[in-house]
Formats: sequence, C-alpha cells, structure tokens
Amino acid sequence: TALFSTSEDGTFLIRQASSRGKDTYALSVIYKGKPTHHLVAFNADQQCFSVNKKAIANTMTVESVIAALRTKK
Repeated sequence: TALFSTSEDGTFLIRQASSRGKDTYALSVIYKGKPTHHLVAFNADQQCFSVNKKAIANTMTVESVIAALRTKK
C-alpha cells in the first residue's frame, strides 16, 4: 500500500479489527521490504495478548505487545 511504499523494515501500523471484537487488532509490519500482516488478540485463558495465536507473556495492553515485539530477537 502507499503507506508502506517507502518505509523501512520495522515500520508498523496497528489498528483495531472492528469485525473481530474489542481486544483484537490488525498489525502490519514492514519486513524485508514487504508488508506482513498479523492478528493480535487478547487471550482470556492465558491472560495475555497473542500474535497469530502465539501467546506473548506479560502483555496486558497493546502497548506492551509492541514493546515486547520491539525487544524480541
């Protein structure tokens, strides 16, 4: 898309996925020059957010998900 056409790796956009529920978001990230898209959702059973159904420990807010992903290697 035009938003990502000149963006560097790591550039991201997160928005609420309104059709999926209150605590569900769509995350788009530039990776290797191409946009990738991921589903971020709160997992009530594990009491944390997940990205593409993989739990991210100690994440109770969207901001904490982004912080965890920024530090992940």
